[in-house]
Amino acid sequence: MTNEMRISLKNLEEAIEFSSPQGEGNHRMVYHLLCMLREAGWNWRKQYSIVLYDEESEPEFDEDYAKYLDNLACGLSAGKWPEDYKENIENTNNINNTNDITNTELEE
Repeated sequence: MTNEMRISLKNLEEAIEFSSPQGEGNHRMVYHLLCMLREAGWNWRKQYSIVLYDEESEPEFDEDYAKYLDNLACGLSAGKWPEDYKENIENTNNINNTNDITNTELEE
């Protein structure tokens, strides 16, 4: 089953007009997101993928961030990104640093 959004074109056009630079809402990010959504609707034969990232992490390349998004998608308690996940990252780095020190000591 395909995930699908059904949006009234008339309502979308009104929201775009409201959020446009000349509109009452005048919100640049909302305006551009709505315009992109409208364009995706115009190209209804194409499939789209929405990737949420946080400036440093993308789910395809960061397992912790992928798990965070998976938890959100499943309605599970996800905590806050990255605060609740940094401890795991720091512990992993500490383990790697300890292994490096141990390996260096063994080589000497």
